[in-house]
Amino acid sequence: MPRCWPLVAAIAMLPAGPAWAETLTLPQSVARAAATQPDVLQAGVDEALADAQLDTTRAGLRPTVGLETSVLGTSTRSGDLDFVANNAPWETRAQVVGRWALDNGQLAARLRQAEAERMAARWAAAGARQAVARRAVDAYFEVLKAQGARAILAVALHDAEVQLNASRVRFNAGTVARLEPSQAEQAVAAQQAAIAGAEADLAAARARFQMLTGVGDDFLLAMPAGLPAPDVAVAVARPDVEAARALLEARHHEQAAAGLARRPQLALNSAVGWDTAGLPGPQQLGGSLGVDFGWPFYQGGLLDAQARVAELGARKAELEVRRVQQVAALEVSDARAALAKATAQVKALERARGLADKTLSMAKFGYGEGSTSLLEVFLARRTALDARLAAEAVRLEAHAAQARLRLAMGGTL
Repeated sequence: MPRCWPLVAAIAMLPAGPAWAETLTLPQSVARAAATQPDVLQAGVDEALADAQLDTTRAGLRPTVGLETSVLGTSTRSGDLDFVANNAPWETRAQVVGRWALDNGQLAARLRQAEAERMAARWAAAGARQAVARRAVDAYFEVLKAQGARAILAVALHDAEVQLNASRVRFNAGTVARLEPSQAEQAVAAQQAAIAGAEADLAAARARFQMLTGVGDDFLLAMPAGLPAPDVAVAVARPDVEAARALLEARHHEQAAAGLARRPQLALNSAVGWDTAGLPGPQQLGGSLGVDFGWPFYQGGLLDAQARVAELGARKAELEVRRVQQVAALEVSDARAALAKATAQVKALERARGLADKTLSMAKFGYGEGSTSLLEVFLARRTALDARLAAEAVRLEAHAAQARLRLAMGGTL
């Protein structure tokens, strides 16, 4: 009989899910969580805002055209006859005005800043999805661990009940004292209490998984078989690191724009329209073309303050890149260590479980022949139960550690 028979038997004993119950794999669970979590949706809105800000910045490089109209009233009470003759009581003016602010380098720097911020927003959205993926991995395997523990405890309860019936038969036959059935009843009660706790843990884990993924009450999770495959994760771009780098680039462009604010600025102005006291006609059509020159060489210290703010913002972004890179390196290192530890423990605990099951079988056989006491059977069952629980928990932890390692290295599930 294979060593995994307790878990197989327990799963077979559990109530089957409804025919319509949905079985979710780990990638499906991650996708469900990413589609429903508010922080992912908010990151999508931030990405759209960055796109809109980029469009706004681009618009600043283009000419502007507008319509201006006015009505002017002129007093005719003056005694100057020439003034009265040349000015009507009411004059109307309508003109189309165009303006094009020539770039002195500042607008181009702002455009590059907006492009970098948009890229940072895209990486941040990917980072939000990856953060949700990590929570989904934890919730997924939390359910499987609780489910496995409940199944193993169900086998242990069944075994204790069989032992109780055997002790009652022997008591009725007069071969054992009344203490032995009483001890067996205590063992059954202890297993029932353990199952009650395991069922509460399973219910809590399923509730957390539902809150994260938005699935209904009737769902099943695919149980990974055996040990995880050898680690084949390849380091790719981590979203949080790339987002920090993009923001650093944006701050550098912001710093450049602050320095370019001292340069002279030129703008082309043009206007075409009518200026008349009566109905507009071709004779009143006129236009103008001009150039505006501005040089903000002193604004009460404002430009110096803005340059200082931009410089500090770039310095802060540099430190943030270093911090995020350090966090990423630690996460990868911890994930590798956790995977190696779990994989090594699985092999040792599988062997310990096999030995404990063999010892339990020998104890129960000896009890049937009268050469082993009930206490020895209880101890062997407790040891076997602990070994089964530990082996299954560590096996699932190895799968979870591999998933966390892939995410820590910037991959997907």
